[in-house]
Amino acid sequence: MIATMNGTNNISNLSQKYPTVASWIKEDSIEITHEFRRNIVARALDEEGVIWEGDGFSSLDEAMQALETGIKKWIKDNF
Repeated sequence: MIATMNGTNNISNLSQKYPTVASWIKEDSIEITHEFRRNIVARALDEEGVIWEGDGFSSLDEAMQALETGIKKWIKDNF
């Protein structure tokens, strides 16, 4: 299943709460899914593959916060 966010308000809200994730998805992508025995799994991907992955999140907000932190760290370490 692919989730989409339509409308300026949704993007604006995302940009305010998770600015790094919002910027990331303009060029690359994220995945948030539920996998058997792993609870919520979140991944950030670029053209070469997965650059960050975390699991065991109990909420979407927790997964998004971890994505925000993980992408920031990856950018800092690689640029």
